[in-house]
Amino acid sequence: MKPQKENLIKELSQIIDGSLGRQLVESYSEMQRRFLLQDWKPTELDGGQFCESIARAFYQLDSGHITNSQLPGEIISKLLDKSSPHRLDVKDRSHFSKTLSLVYKFRSDRGAIHISPRYSANHLDATLLIYGVKWLLSDFLRISMQEKPEKIAELIEAIIEIETPLIHTADGIPLVLDYKVRPLEEVLVQLFFAKDGKLPKKKLYEYTKQGTTAINGAVAWLIKKRLIRKLNDQGKSLMITPTGRKFVIKNISPKLEL
Repeated sequence: MKPQKENLIKELSQIIDGSLGRQLVESYSEMQRRFLLQDWKPTELDGGQFCESIARAFYQLDSGHITNSQLPGEIISKLLDKSSPHRLDVKDRSHFSKTLSLVYKFRSDRGAIHISPRYSANHLDATLLIYGVKWLLSDFLRISMQEKPEKIAELIEAIIEIETPLIHTADGIPLVLDYKVRPLEEVLVQLFFAKDGKLPKKKLYEYTKQGTTAINGAVAWLIKKRLIRKLNDQGKSLMITPTGRKFVIKNISPKLEL
């Protein structure tokens, strides 16, 4: 695990239970990793663990008590209980509870945790959940750390970047950050982060720091291994395949981490 993530966990451990803070950050990171991998069902399943973590963390902020067993539904009831003492503002508790309920129940209703004859995990469902989870974490950090929205956005993006610290974009030009990267790795990483996983071949020559011969050789090998494919435009554009995405996550990302 990288220093940035550990630093955030350390900061959270000063506010909430340390093991809870770690679970919160790690479950969020895993959801993001699965989402980038286009693995929709695990994304939705991981949302349950995140909801349990964020609910218990928010409850500790509001009540001052640590719980390791209460489920989100039970915690929502306590957050909205007018007869109980609260440390947090009623509007914060209300908005948080509504979003938490949406995310937690949606994953069940759409068949993520049960076999459903009507629904299966898909991109749209996973997208709704990932942004709902992102809002929950952002709001929790805003309330608990009392930081400005810009700072909270930086913290959130830092968690995501921890999982994918391979590339940096400036003036519209993406750059793979590891200078030791091999041609085939650089091609795959560029396509992984490209919009819709697609790039014109001429852009690969522009973005990469490898020679034309090296890139051509890498492209030929990657196509042979079904990690990328040519598009129906006379071979002018390339697209990463699901197999290629998995290869980046499992084989390239761990090796190129900064």
